[in-house]
This record gives sequence, C-alpha cells and structure tokens, in this order.
Amino acid sequence: MQIRPSQTTDWRTLKTVRLAALQDSPRAYGQSYVEAATLNDEDWQDLATPGQNPEFTFAFDGENVVGLIGYVIPSAEFNVIAMWVAPTHRQRTIGTKLLAALKKRAQTLGHSTMALMVSPENHAAVQLYRQSGFEFINHHEALTSFPEVQIQKMTLTLN
Repeated sequence: MQIRPSQTTDWRTLKTVRLAALQDSPRAYGQSYVEAATLNDEDWQDLATPGQNPEFTFAFDGENVVGLIGYVIPSAEFNVIAMWVAPTHRQRTIGTKLLAALKKRAQTLGHSTMALMVSPENHAAVQLYRQSGFEFINHHEALTSFPEVQIQKMTLTLN
C-alpha cells in the first residue's frame, strides 16, 4: 500500500476516482456527480496540483488507486474532505492510513486541530473517524448537494 499526494500529472486519476466516489456514495459529499462531471480538464489539473486548496492524497494498491482523501484550509482550520475507499478495499485500514497521512500534513503545517463534516447516519465513516480520535461537536448543517441530509462536525486535537 502506497499513500502519496496527488501531482498535476495525476489529474486524470483524480477525475476518475473522484467521480467513482461521487457515484458510489453520492449522499456523503457536498459536491454532486453532475457538478464534478462538468469540470473541464484544466479544472482537474488545478485540483491535482500540489499547493492548491484543496489538496488530495491517494492510496494505491499496486497500480490501482483504492482510496482518496483531501483537505482544505479555508481559514485557520485544517478541514478533511473527500474521504473515499473503494468498496473492494474497505475494512483494510486504508481509511486509517489516509487519515494518518493528513494528520502528519496538518502537523507539518502547524495546525493543532483537524475537522470534518459527516452525517451521523454514515455509521462506517463515523466509526472510522472515532477510532482515529475525532469527536462530534455541536455544529450541524445541511449537506450542500442533498439539503435533506444533516451533517455534523467532528474534530481531532493534534499532539
């Protein structure tokens, strides 16, 4: 298993994996498949380029991408986004490894807290985040792509 940040040349891979994630679990993301599918090649190249906001990290099993995670820093907070593991590779600690990679990145950038938004009904995701040390806080909002889905903030204090 290899975990590594995306590079500009990974833009086609990012597009394929992101669209697969949005089709697999559409009610888990703030962006819809239709929105993402309308992005042009230049947009995907920008998204794959290191130093952009957001930044993405892949999990590889051999040549195949089996996981994706990203982060944005809209202000002082390090926000985890776009977590996805291929259905064929779930329950194999890939999500834990992706979160650990972002934890290191957050610490390197000087952040003391990581945050994410998740539906409390997404039990598998909540379990993964709790096992990684995240805790729910009292912050709720509607998911942008599916306003009927309520999401709640979880945070992790970094050492």
